Amino acid sequence: MMALTATRTFLLTLMALIVTLSATGCASRSAALQSPEIQLVDAEVVRAKLLEQEFLLRFRIDNPNDSPLSLRQINYQLNLNDIPLATDQRNINLNVPAHQYAYLELPVFTNLWRHLKTLISAIKQPTEPVQYSLQAEVSTGRLFRQSFNVQRNGTLTPDSF
Repeated sequence: MMALTATRTFLLTLMALIVTLSATGCASRSAALQSPEIQLVDAEVVRAKLLEQEFLLRFRIDNPNDSPLSLRQINYQLNLNDIPLATDQRNINLNVPAHQYAYLELPVFTNLWRHLKTLISAIKQPTEPVQYSLQAEVSTGRLFRQSFNVQRNGTLTPDSF
């Protein structure tokens, strides 16, 4: 009976030690991750109807880390020339190799009817870049998630529409 209790105590202690060490290892590994860089590289008009427009947004995601980055979710808000184009939350499955980049394409359905005049005038001037602002939160990992907040301002040329 005493041997069974000693074995049981030993196994419980061993299990607690393994769980503690594995959780510490994951926490220390993910804490060292740097935030990815995200930029909008294209906003393609797929379909434009009077009350609904469909865009395909292409983002370039750069991984500055020494290890691959597995992105699982993105929450974002995108403005073009201070006009809200899209606010969305998406589950994604994108793996970005260490010190490399990958592209993410997201379809967007929106209604820009009240901003149509402003957008058309911006697109008709092909030499004038369209300003964009992106606020995003990306989550990594499956079991142990880590989130990064990303803010980026940039420009697109109207010929990319």
